[in-house]
Amino acid sequence: MDALPAGLIPAKNGALRDPDTGRIVANPPGGPTSAINSSNAVEYHKLYAQKRLEAELAASRGLARVAVSGPSEFDAWADIAQNMAGLALHPDPKYGRVSVEAARVVGQMTGFIAERGRNTGELPANTLQITLNNDGLAAIMAGILPILRNSGDDGE
Repeated sequence: MDALPAGLIPAKNGALRDPDTGRIVANPPGGPTSAINSSNAVEYHKLYAQKRLEAELAASRGLARVAVSGPSEFDAWADIAQNMAGLALHPDPKYGRVSVEAARVVGQMTGFIAERGRNTGELPANTLQITLNNDGLAAIMAGILPILRNSGDDGE
């Protein structure tokens, strides 16, 4: 085996790193074919996308197996949303934080609450943000509550 050039630090993949700049200055022992570079990045991206799709399909099959209300993964999601909504509406104060988180999850699952971007605080591009004071919120709730009370599964 060849001796390491003076002052270079071997990385986990075998590449040699300059300790001053932190940059890789030599390829790993397998040569450039074993490192990700501009010529093989597309191939790795396609492989990653394929593996992700396979994982999503496997997860969908798993969800379909545990669905109670029907045979598909959508039925499983409906069951999850129903159970989380039950937690969100639970009147017992011991469910405090759990009910808040359940309400957030159901709101995001149903699209009533837009999920904010990770660590950015920004809303996704297809959403709007409305700021209401207490009077505005009370007026909206006063309009919605009678509709919710009168809505039922009586075939209307």
